[in-house]
Amino acid sequence: MIQLARLTEEIAFAVKAARPGFWLTAIWFYLVPAGGRNVFHQPEFWLGLLYVTFPLGLLIYGWNDIVDFEVDRFNPRKGTYLFGARGTPERLARLPWRIALVQVPFAVLFTLLLGLKALAWLATLIVVATLYNCRPFAFKGRPGLDLLNQAGYLLVFVLASWLNHVSQVPWFTFLFGAMFAMHSICSVKSWTWSPIDALAVGPWPACWEHGRRSGC
Repeated sequence: MIQLARLTEEIAFAVKAARPGFWLTAIWFYLVPAGGRNVFHQPEFWLGLLYVTFPLGLLIYGWNDIVDFEVDRFNPRKGTYLFGARGTPERLARLPWRIALVQVPFAVLFTLLLGLKALAWLATLIVVATLYNCRPFAFKGRPGLDLLNQAGYLLVFVLASWLNHVSQVPWFTFLFGAMFAMHSICSVKSWTWSPIDALAVGPWPACWEHGRRSGC
């Protein structure tokens, strides 16, 4: 019984780290290239749709939770399914291995379906996450660069087009997607912004200043 309760807690922690509250955004990006096409009979469609929920979220946002451990301890909104997990040092220490374990089967399947370009796609995704989270880059703490980094969501457009055997979306859809992603992250950061911090820096630079101090 104790082991079952512990397993349930670990699963809940991993799901929180993957931010299910943000999965709809990734799903929307995934569905755009396939709009108006009959792709529901294709196993590749469902494989990609599954990936952009928990596996993609765990890679992107779980990594962020690991890096932001010190800041997240004092964030009252952490520990939820929208704003991410508040893990113990022990759980966060195990999280990188779990992130990798979740990615491996999808990396294998994508490579079988798409060839080596799937590995290039995953490598690009990892580079984008590294630039956002890790020093000396740490774009999440650099106003402007933290917003530009959200254009990494455009990788979902690319993956969806490949898996569903449709052409890439036009340039203006990529542009709209980038602007949408940037707007979304600024909105999320404003939700996690405390009234005291907002009073300290004023309303206009709130999302950038919050990005400098912490992350979502």
